[in-house]
Amino acid sequence: MDVLRESTFKAIIRLAVIYFGVILTLWLIYTILGGFIPSVRFALGVVLFVIAGVWTLMMILGGLWFRNARRQDRQRREAIKSSNQSMERTADR
Repeated sequence: MDVLRESTFKAIIRLAVIYFGVILTLWLIYTILGGFIPSVRFALGVVLFVIAGVWTLMMILGGLWFRNARRQDRQRREAIKSSNQSMERTADR
């Protein structure tokens, strides 16, 4: 499946699942390690917060890049489609 040509709804769902999946995985690691080693719970919380912030920033920038790539692909396909239609009209004559 070509991710540049999928619907906007599917793209948003896919990005949300990836985002929350990683956040949930980080939270589970924090919970498990914090349970085994309570003395490092605060440090793990800070690390989790920083990593989650960086991950959020990366997802926002990646989402914007992805949106622009989808727009450029759509414009490229429309340009090809319109040039093919103009060729079809002259071929009939």
